[in-house]
Amino acid sequence: MLHHHVCLRFLQLQQVVEEKGAVATQLRVVSQTLRDTQNRCHWLEGQVQAQVKDLKCACLCCSIFRLSLVLFSFLYKILNI
Repeated sequence: MLHHHVCLRFLQLQQVVEEKGAVATQLRVVSQTLRDTQNRCHWLEGQVQAQVKDLKCACLCCSIFRLSLVLFSFLYKILNI
């Protein structure tokens, strides 16, 4: 009877060890997935910031061009009078 109890306890402990191993593996996978996701988010953030910078530059160029047209129109009117 004692031998049966020891064997049963050993099997229970073995099952717990296997379950902990499986959980540890799953945690490693989740951890790697989170790292990959974080890296992807940082990359995307950099892409968005670069596009915003380009957009601001384009807006500034358009504003300068419009201002140049207004100035050119003003000078044209003054010189033709």
